[in-house]
Amino acid sequence: MVAVTRSLVQSYEYFQQNGNFVPVPVKYIVMWGRTYTRQRRARDARRAAARTSVAGEAAINAVTEAAVTTRMQDRSDGSWRFCVDYRALNELTVKDAFPIPVVDELLDELHGARFFTKLDLRSGYHQVRMRPEDVHKTAFRTHDGLYEFLVMPFGLCNAPATFQALMNDVLRAYLRRFVLVFFDDILLYSTTWADHLRHLRVVLDTLRHHRLFVKRSKCSFGVASVAYLGHVISAAGVAMDPVKVQAIHDWPRPRSARALRGFLGLAGYYRKYKSEHLHPAGLLMPLPIPTVVWADIGLNFVEALPRVNGKSVILSVVDRFSKYCHFIALGHPYTAESVAQAFFADIVRLHGVPQSIVSDRDPVFTSTFWRELMRLMGTRLHMSSAFHP
Repeated sequence: MVAVTRSLVQSYEYFQQNGNFVPVPVKYIVMWGRTYTRQRRARDARRAAARTSVAGEAAINAVTEAAVTTRMQDRSDGSWRFCVDYRALNELTVKDAFPIPVVDELLDELHGARFFTKLDLRSGYHQVRMRPEDVHKTAFRTHDGLYEFLVMPFGLCNAPATFQALMNDVLRAYLRRFVLVFFDDILLYSTTWADHLRHLRVVLDTLRHHRLFVKRSKCSFGVASVAYLGHVISAAGVAMDPVKVQAIHDWPRPRSARALRGFLGLAGYYRKYKSEHLHPAGLLMPLPIPTVVWADIGLNFVEALPRVNGKSVILSVVDRFSKYCHFIALGHPYTAESVAQAFFADIVRLHGVPQSIVSDRDPVFTSTFWRELMRLMGTRLHMSSAFHP
């Protein structure tokens, strides 16, 4: 650590708060919007953010025919993040297809590493200068007036791809050899301490050459364990970040389908770390044998038949206890609604509502309509396994 500290002291210019920015082109169009109102301290924070941007040469006062609105978003540390609402502009923007790295693939590169350094660029997007002819397209409104960005702001749909392309170009010679880059998060990894010092010097020199500056308070140098991209990285491997796990634990109970999907997506991200999900559940087991007629039935379609009286599809309905079968002729194409009508007319009318239905994964049976219908009927819907004949 002494050598690392000495290296950083000698290279103090890496941590300048302001400086010239890298010229990277961005193309956009702009529309009008209404300024968001919020409590007084948010307005004060917005005013301070705009003035800071002007003082730091990231924005200038503007006179333009159109602009978008701004708002302040709470940060985890209690401060404010200055956000510009570019949604209307993004709808008119041609999307950049530059590939964004896959986190799992990046983490796979860390096998065998023992020493780590994490660098975080200072306001990374703001280190990319806008083309002069595109500056007016970034115009935004505050309560104090109209401004436009001289540097690439947050909120533009192509900003992530533009910035990732820049970082890949700057550090291309070292990527996945001893450097990982995910937007403005740079991770250096080495197997020996001597190699790590050499790698650190090379990367810092490269950043200085391209006039990219890091935020020292958010960096970690020469450590054996570091938090990176929602995980804790060490020589022992990749582990869950306790902060993220606590966030899942404290997540409010979902009270809508949309909230439930959001929670499942959040919790599912760490599913691979649960040992019981890493092993096969076991051999497929047959369904239990029913004991009552027409309580458990199976559904299937027989298609591509010769057309007779406008019908070319047969819906087969089999009672799993008695093996008695109904064959219902259907027209093609059929829908979940038409299948439901035939099912009620020929099955429910004669045998009542079944307790459970076994089917394949035909789009009719996986549709929201069919699932909701089964829920209202109180019928359990069982699907055959994927790729099952």
